[in-house]
Amino acid sequence: MEVRLVQEKDLLAVEEIERRSFTGPWSKLSFQQSFFDPACLFLVAEERGEIIGYAIGWVVLEELHIGNLAVHPQKRGEGVGKRLLAEIVSLGMEKGCKLVSLELRGSNQVAFNLYTQEGFKPVGIRRDYYRHPKEDAIVMIKELGNGMV
Repeated sequence: MEVRLVQEKDLLAVEEIERRSFTGPWSKLSFQQSFFDPACLFLVAEERGEIIGYAIGWVVLEELHIGNLAVHPQKRGEGVGKRLLAEIVSLGMEKGCKLVSLELRGSNQVAFNLYTQEGFKPVGIRRDYYRHPKEDAIVMIKELGNGMV
């Protein structure tokens, strides 16, 4: 498996993974705008020429905000998400980030376990953050620097 920066040709595969992963998927336009956004870090995991996952985030001052991380349903449980997370955090650190933040559905125990194992801490709740279905988001952060990764 290779993790690399997204290319425009990857966007259709990213959109498909998005649709198969989330009940309120991002639009094609959202991914296209992110692709051209200089503040965006947009990575894909590729295996044997197939896109099997992606991670997308934005650097704002000294913070990396992870917007989405998803793995193709047939590839879940194989460490793809963990690798994407490590790579996007590493890129954020290279850009001077000292903090990583994200939101996830309160019911997404698999993602919560991954982020907790990787050093993220829950710090708050965003009430009714998700719409389809309506659900709260857990806000998680991870501090970077001083040898902490």
